[in-house]
Amino acid sequence: MVLQILGAAVIVAGSTLTAHAQDQQATRQPGWPCAGTIDRSYALNAEATGGKVLLFRKTELAGVTEDMTASSRHKEIVFRASARLSQGTYEFDVPVDSTIESAYFFVSLQCLESIEVVRPSGDPLHTDAADVENHRYAAVSMVTVKEPSPGAWKVRVTGRGVLSLIVSARTDLRLGSVSFTDGGERVISAARRERPVRVEANLTGAADQIAFQFISSSAAPMALIDLALEKEAGLDKAFAADVMLPGTEFRLAVTGVDPKGFRFQRVQQHLVVSER
Repeated sequence: MVLQILGAAVIVAGSTLTAHAQDQQATRQPGWPCAGTIDRSYALNAEATGGKVLLFRKTELAGVTEDMTASSRHKEIVFRASARLSQGTYEFDVPVDSTIESAYFFVSLQCLESIEVVRPSGDPLHTDAADVENHRYAAVSMVTVKEPSPGAWKVRVTGRGVLSLIVSARTDLRLGSVSFTDGGERVISAARRERPVRVEANLTGAADQIAFQFISSSAAPMALIDLALEKEAGLDKAFAADVMLPGTEFRLAVTGVDPKGFRFQRVQQHLVVSER
């Protein structure tokens, strides 16, 4: 993993939240990072390498260690979105399944005003709850929830600028290696192609109704793809097919239901981009 220090920004390459009134108040302040400029090429490099843009101030760099610790314990990506937001409030739906032992909610927004995570019950997550570990900075929130209730969670953010939202988990239901090859050569960029490429993905864990799709960098659905089950050994499954790739930035996502009937989602960590 590589750290690049850019002023007060930390680009991590290679690799909440509130129910309290004080947490709901606007936290945006003059200066970095709200008044700064985030170079698109650095953000794309972080996304393409499976890393992230951490918008910490110089006095907040302890947060880098906190994020690395939490990320190392939560390796499976459940939800991932990056975007440049206009001023407003945005809501994201995050499926949490029953195999997840611990969930890590990471939110970085350049001009972050407020953030809230909502449990499937509709109750906002209290950051002082016994099952919650919370770290809050000017533009970054990091929350770990132990044994989260399965169901549809929501993340609401208010503000503007560069957003990185990642929900990762400790779980035995895992999306393994994902590869794109054309004539035996690895495909590493999103570009218009006149022929299909070989898409291969591995899934480990008990699951049913398995489906694959491409999603955009902002987590919007792009296209369902039909990957055939080619090999199965115990709980390990290998899928593959020749597929037309999107001509714009994308990730591969797999969905289905877990053994208890809850919807699951796992997402490829690396964004396939057309420019770096």
